[in-house]
Amino acid sequence: MAILAAVIAGLIAGWAFARGRPARLGRGALAAMLGAGATALVAALAGDEPLVGAALGIAVGARLARDPRPTIDHRLPLLLVALLLLRLGFVIAGALPLAPDEAQYWDWSRSPDLAYYSKPGGLAWLIGLWRAVAGDGLLGLRLLGLGLATATMALVWPAALAASRRRDIAWLATILAALLPIHACTAGMLVTDVPLLLCWTGFLAVLLRTPAAGGSPAWWHVPALGGLLAAGLTAKYAMLYAPLALLAALPVLPTLRAWLRTPAPWLILILGACGLVPTLLWNAEHAWVGLAHLAGQCGIDRGYAPDPASLVEFIAGQAAFALPASLLLPWAVTWAWRQRTARPAAWLLAVAALTPLAVLLPVSLHTTVQANWAAMSWIPAAILCAWWLVEAAGPRARRVAVVGAVLALLAAVLAVAVPDLRARLPELPPSAPERKLTGWDELAATVARVQAQQSERTVTLTMGYDVAAELAWHNRTLPRPLCANFGRRMNQYDLWDGMDASRLGWDAVFVAELDSDDPLDGDLADRLPSGLRADFAGSAAPQLVRVRRGNRIWRNFLVVRLRGFDGTLDSTRPISAW
Repeated sequence: MAILAAVIAGLIAGWAFARGRPARLGRGALAAMLGAGATALVAALAGDEPLVGAALGIAVGARLARDPRPTIDHRLPLLLVALLLLRLGFVIAGALPLAPDEAQYWDWSRSPDLAYYSKPGGLAWLIGLWRAVAGDGLLGLRLLGLGLATATMALVWPAALAASRRRDIAWLATILAALLPIHACTAGMLVTDVPLLLCWTGFLAVLLRTPAAGGSPAWWHVPALGGLLAAGLTAKYAMLYAPLALLAALPVLPTLRAWLRTPAPWLILILGACGLVPTLLWNAEHAWVGLAHLAGQCGIDRGYAPDPASLVEFIAGQAAFALPASLLLPWAVTWAWRQRTARPAAWLLAVAALTPLAVLLPVSLHTTVQANWAAMSWIPAAILCAWWLVEAAGPRARRVAVVGAVLALLAAVLAVAVPDLRARLPELPPSAPERKLTGWDELAATVARVQAQQSERTVTLTMGYDVAAELAWHNRTLPRPLCANFGRRMNQYDLWDGMDASRLGWDAVFVAELDSDDPLDGDLADRLPSGLRADFAGSAAPQLVRVRRGNRIWRNFLVVRLRGFDGTLDSTRPISAW
């Protein structure tokens, strides 16, 4: 509540002390954000005190209202500081536990390899290096994620300045990028999009200085672009959108065609391709399962069956998670097309923004596309939209930009305030992200307690990577959980140790999450995979771990003690690579 109190007090103070309606609106909003950011940090360190939040909001509002420097170069950096303070407070408070994907990448880092089942190895290598320095604590991992996201936002400024040659546009572009919910929600998280976007933004910052964008050649362009392309490809396959965007811009831009007649872009491509070598070597050693997974995610291995609802979901998701750039991009792209000859950098940004969307739109008509798959679109889109807003947008478009920015700001504040609000409103049904992040510590404590009651030759056996990864993270002193396949797609745990003949006679603690619609009537043993109990000499009665918030049950997990493995999981079904 302290954060919300700071927002309200900052708005009121900024409005009351500033002179003139435009000043009141702008300074009130800025005061609210700075007050919220300062309060988030104070609340994380000293506790949630609404009166402290209100006092900070009033103090910041009164100070900013009297500020004699109303320039964009002064206000926008303060807004960036406010956003950073919000996220830093959120990280220090420990309000965000590791999500299953993050726990998986952390677990990968404990077994260094050239690549892994669903992703290249870059993020796991980075986490492994960071763990050697900062340890395995949640705060250290969150600070790593926040540092990478902050570095990405810092690189937006030189990228926008290289394109537009104007500081005010560079500041506005940085703010628009920092406000994008699709990026803001991953600030502080350790997912592959975070290092990918850092490499992509750095790539843009250098590319927009090259002759392809109307700049001057320099010797350092080749190693910088080649290194960033290679680093991005070790983070995620999506970095391939970078050369694809250049190919898409080729027919329109004479500057790009002239640049391609020099050795520089080809040397960049050769250097960048080195980033794929570890992944290709790993896939060659593992029957190309990673590429098969990628094809399956895109629906290539299934028959074509159009699903308009999936397309609508993808478009709506991008519109919501990329505010305000998603509202402005069509206008900005039209402007960039008209400016393509005089300002090739504008059209390069437009093509960089449109390429992932153009690839994923037809894919979304065929299969479900996650919102983050198009994350690379929105950094260049933010730069292009800021450029267009300052140089060519009319009053109507600027009003749309303000509305979108306010909605994005509200999303940023609410993302930090939600944990506190949720604690006060436990009876509300959980959202999908809340449900996914909740209950892992309670489950891990139960599993550790049950495992302590069995012999030393005991393993944890799960059905999905999410449960295995979260138990590995929470029970780090226990052996890594095993992940059996009872009819699901493959994951990295299938490539590590399994429940096979080498564990003849071992005991297991089997863990599975029950369907949220399960009425939990009858014998809970019926929820076990078919034939599982027959693979062991004996089993105890299943335990039910209920994750409660208030009087509402959010999740149910099943925990079963199994004794004396017979050496074969007869119930295991064929594994699907995708």
